[in-house]
Amino acid sequence: MKNHYDKTSYWIYNVRNITFMAKSITLTPQQALQGQFLFQNLPTTELDALVGKVQFQKISKGHVIFQKGEAAQDLILLIAGRGQLLQTSEDGKAVSVNTVEAGQAVGELSAIDGGVRAATLVANTEMIIGRLDNRLARDLFIKQPAVTERILYQLCQTVRRANQMQSVLTVNRAHARIYHLLLNTAKPQANNLLAISDLPTQHDIAALANVSRETVSRALQVLLREGIVKKDTKRLIICDQKKLEEMAKGAH
Repeated sequence: MKNHYDKTSYWIYNVRNITFMAKSITLTPQQALQGQFLFQNLPTTELDALVGKVQFQKISKGHVIFQKGEAAQDLILLIAGRGQLLQTSEDGKAVSVNTVEAGQAVGELSAIDGGVRAATLVANTEMIIGRLDNRLARDLFIKQPAVTERILYQLCQTVRRANQMQSVLTVNRAHARIYHLLLNTAKPQANNLLAISDLPTQHDIAALANVSRETVSRALQVLLREGIVKKDTKRLIICDQKKLEEMAKGAH
């Protein structure tokens, strides 16, 4: 089996407890799988049976977990840490298309249709992942209603994200496309504001919005200067959602 495993990643054998050093987290394999969105409603007996079928692996920051175009042999379960899904732009540069975090699964499309990897997955942080053979994953999708419902929901979210990206490219004005992309990327926070917790680089935003990096820089400066957004240590916070929505429509 082709893989990318080297000194920056290693298997966890004879698993009793899984320790994630970056945040001093210790989990049993059962707890690790219970934290997965796909398995949260799975009966306990089925979850316990699944533990012995998942191979756990520690991954170092920057490690390539899989590459676009290679054969997909397993469903990737993110137990801890954060990863980045990448595509390649016309000039050969890596472009971030999505961030994936603990509790999410990657590779469900390939598990269903047997196709190759549609993107490259790289570890943004130290990570722990679980690998479930595609045949076993597909069996769960078909035979376990609790998992079927969740995989359908996850696939719907994938289609919605694709539709949102297409809608961005239909906007004529460059700055408006950038603002549209920021709104699509932002997620609700506890304080009723929208925020982007892991802001893509200006290069990535430029590639996704089909504009230059300099255009992205100017557009962000406008938003910061007018107080429509603000930055803290890790997030871009949208302070005036209504105004940003108007700008995304080309009203300003």
